[in-house]
Amino acid sequence: FGLFQETAEGAVAGKGGWLFTAEEYENALGADLRFANAIDTIVGTAATLRTHDIHLVVALVPDKSRIYSELLRANRPAPVLGRFATARALMLENGIDAPDLASALMKAREEAPVFLERDTHWTPFGAQTVAQTLAGSVRAHSQNRSEFEVTPAPAIAHSGDLLNFVETGPFAEGLGLLPETVAQFDIYPINGSVGLFDDPAPVEVVLIGTSYSADALWQFADFLGLESEAEVLNLSQVGRGPFLPMAEFLKADITAENSFSVVVWEIPERFLTLSEF
Repeated sequence: FGLFQETAEGAVAGKGGWLFTAEEYENALGADLRFANAIDTIVGTAATLRTHDIHLVVALVPDKSRIYSELLRANRPAPVLGRFATARALMLENGIDAPDLASALMKAREEAPVFLERDTHWTPFGAQTVAQTLAGSVRAHSQNRSEFEVTPAPAIAHSGDLLNFVETGPFAEGLGLLPETVAQFDIYPINGSVGLFDDPAPVEVVLIGTSYSADALWQFADFLGLESEAEVLNLSQVGRGPFLPMAEFLKADITAENSFSVVVWEIPERFLTLSEF
């Protein structure tokens, strides 16, 4: 790695020690069909939820290599470059609420990093930026409000998932590939959701997604609750992509004894065309 910036299959070396997942470069045979099927699934999901008076908000997470493209050493395929804009345009044409997270993260990165250097995922600051961008849509379709208290917590040293594809032996420190520091916060509701006559109100907001949402290290679910002033039921799962957890949610009887009014569906853009999903 030190001599040739070579990594094992699964990661791509960028400039300045940055690493990117090779999945963000993938444009394998059948990508167009997978993309079309993914959009159809999203549109169909929105329609199904609508029949139950549940509003879908799609959190289409742009690729890390899109937000930090100037740090790439290798160009990505042309079809991949237009994937985010095309997908979001199709969602908007079909009446799906899909805030522009790419623009929000591009602006926020001027203040602080929004993705980790050696991990696929966003930083807590990136997660909070996305939560802020989605909050208006969530509040517009929910009624119960919660107050939250936020206090700084000890930061955590984290070895990024992309380091698994880099063989450094004893030279990690010299190559600048040490664990990164991830800021942490204690975020919790002060009084819970308040409903009519101050009775505890049921949770209205559901979060479904991938490890961007499921991994507590990024605190996305906490930030979503904080910024939306709503308690959030997090049904995200690690290692299963965005579509399987949503399919399981739809198979459950979502009309029985629930008061869900908003579903936030976090979808990393690369999953729209990944061959393994």
